[in-house]
Amino acid sequence: MIWYSRENAAERVGVEPSYLVRLVDLGILAPEEPDRFSPGDMRRVMMAKSLEDAGIPLEGLAAGIKSGALSFSFLDAASYERFAALADETFRQVSDRTGIPLELLMVIREAIGMAQPSPDDRLREDEMAIVPYIELQVSAGFRPVAIERLLRVQGDSIRRIAEQEGAWWNSEVIEPAMAAGKGPEEIAATDFGNRIAPLAEQAVLAMYHAQQVRAWTANIIDSSEELMAKAGIHSRLERLPAICFLDITGYTRMT
Repeated sequence: MIWYSRENAAERVGVEPSYLVRLVDLGILAPEEPDRFSPGDMRRVMMAKSLEDAGIPLEGLAAGIKSGALSFSFLDAASYERFAALADETFRQVSDRTGIPLELLMVIREAIGMAQPSPDDRLREDEMAIVPYIELQVSAGFRPVAIERLLRVQGDSIRRIAEQEGAWWNSEVIEPAMAAGKGPEEIAATDFGNRIAPLAEQAVLAMYHAQQVRAWTANIIDSSEELMAKAGIHSRLERLPAICFLDITGYTRMT
């Protein structure tokens, strides 16, 4: 396991080292050693900060943990590794390094559903994973407006999936567990979460690939017809109207 010093951990989650000291003093954070923080500890810092920003005082969280009503030990689970820390570079630095226009680069955070960043804000590690995708498009001469449009549609579509998944988990896991009087560890359903998370990703990726086949097939049909028309081999006017066919990809089209 990777371990981080207090200063390094605070830097990666975007807080002052004194914030970690306060969490330790309150009992919200309990590192194995005073200056040795695990990735799970860092996620607990991020969660505490999110809860505090939502209006829940840290003293209340500490009381809940001390009484056993709350527990954040589930954040050690593999399925929570998607909670990304901050990267080392700012938007401005990444823009200078990659050649991606700064305004386009900052669309990443907006597409995820967060407030527009400033040029000197650091990217998150999950945002950094999107950068090469945009960099390749820019280097290939794709128009920024087309790249931005796709990013926003991707972000909005995935947001809808994630929000519905959150509602599904709440209704099928959290609420039944709470109604049954289970404790915070059982409510977290860590083992089940670790089992189903990769299967959910597999299902979403499979559906995405299936939709790509439909869209790509449409492009291939249209471009093939246009090329044949230019060569004088086939004219779109020759097609019989309102005839539907199903090709081997499952793409249905009216011709």
